[in-house]
Amino acid sequence: MPGLRRALATVVRSGTMLGIVLIVFARAAWAHTWRVTPDGTGDAPTIQAAIDSAQAGDVVLLAAGTYAWTAQGAPAGSMLRLSPGVSLRGEAGAAATILDAESRGRLLSCPAVGDQVVIEDLTFQNGEAPAADSDGGAIDFGGASIPTLRRCVFRRNIATRGGAVFCDRATIEDCEFTGNLAGPGGPTNGRGGALWCGGALLRGCIFRDNRARGFEAASGGAVRSISATIQDCQFESNGVDCPGSPHGGAIADSGSPSITRCAFRGNHADAHYFSANGGAADVGTGTVTDCLFVGNTARCATGPGQGGALLGSAFRVERCTFIDNSALQTEPIGPGRGGAIFAPFVSTVRNCTLIANSGGSAGGVGGIELDEGGTIENTIVAFTTAGAACSGDLHWTCCDLFGNAGGDALCGVDAGGNFSADPLFCAADAAASGDVSIGADSPCAPGHHPHGFDCGLVGAGAAACEPRSLEPRTWSAVKRIYRPGTAGLPGR
Repeated sequence: MPGLRRALATVVRSGTMLGIVLIVFARAAWAHTWRVTPDGTGDAPTIQAAIDSAQAGDVVLLAAGTYAWTAQGAPAGSMLRLSPGVSLRGEAGAAATILDAESRGRLLSCPAVGDQVVIEDLTFQNGEAPAADSDGGAIDFGGASIPTLRRCVFRRNIATRGGAVFCDRATIEDCEFTGNLAGPGGPTNGRGGALWCGGALLRGCIFRDNRARGFEAASGGAVRSISATIQDCQFESNGVDCPGSPHGGAIADSGSPSITRCAFRGNHADAHYFSANGGAADVGTGTVTDCLFVGNTARCATGPGQGGALLGSAFRVERCTFIDNSALQTEPIGPGRGGAIFAPFVSTVRNCTLIANSGGSAGGVGGIELDEGGTIENTIVAFTTAGAACSGDLHWTCCDLFGNAGGDALCGVDAGGNFSADPLFCAADAAASGDVSIGADSPCAPGHHPHGFDCGLVGAGAAACEPRSLEPRTWSAVKRIYRPGTAGLPGR
């Protein structure tokens, strides 16, 4: 190989077209794949030996099997240290290719690995960041690199920041994060139960049962980020817990994130005093579009829960659905602020559907609470189970408030086109099914609005089912449909 490189250099210096062709060939020839096996019979005896032998552009390819800390002869600190430009891949996919730190340290340190590094098709489990370097229980990306993670699984990893992964920027696609933890204990504040990142791109990932816990300011049960782009991800049963003021059961982003086509189910923020903030997400000044929020909770023992599903400082929310989210005080049961949505500053909510959300008690706000006002357009707020439908000096246009426990009065300014009528959801129980499409003859469908207004579509669901007869409902009948513990909604 060194002789080949010298020959190529001589030809290139000659300035011939052949030299240009050989440059391309040389790049391909220099790249090498180092195959490693669990029994040490591959191109190198261990993963680290293969990494140390590799050059930038090379790939270390792991055969199926489990690569444990003790078997790899790892030193203290990190099981592996990735070199700049070297990629790491599993040959048979993440389910069959497992890196196990055995809770002895971090799995992979990646100082300044560069933008072209790819890590894919691997499982990282039981990693634990060293106490003196508490970022990234599975992977710690250092420097200004922008690596790519694809089709990886992260489970049961622990750190203070980024239970599984710590990075500045990265592209993370089609990965699964399960049971990771930020905040191993003591007077620390865990941030990012699965992931701590800057302006990363997250796409097609699943975050399940991750936790951030701490003393008074834990944040991001799954993700703690700064102006991240998050697309087509699922967040299920993640949580942030601390006595003081936790933020973001699934996501806490302190910048201006963009969150699109994501689903949030059963996430929570739990506190003892002060407040619990953003049962599913705290999105700062970001935008949230085409997302689903179901059964998320912000609850505090002696203070208010705020934003059972969504909280931010000043944000824009469009075409989102909020079902059975709650914000409350628990000792004793008391009012919460914004069972679905809460923000202290001027925000915008457009073409959303809110069903069966709760403010904890009659004195709370189950729907939308924007302290300094905002704009609410083409939105349905229906069947709120506890508390008022809204609070704040809001400007309402083309909205439907119907069947809410605290009444259907607007909060603030009626800017026209608002009404109170049964939305005629296609599903007999829209809350239980999650189907918020409406009938073609719904008052929320284009061309069917009361008072002759031309509002277009109201709500997040399409006008997708056939017309059906309107059956008057009493409030008692509505409560029977949406009472927790009935067929309408699961009990807590």
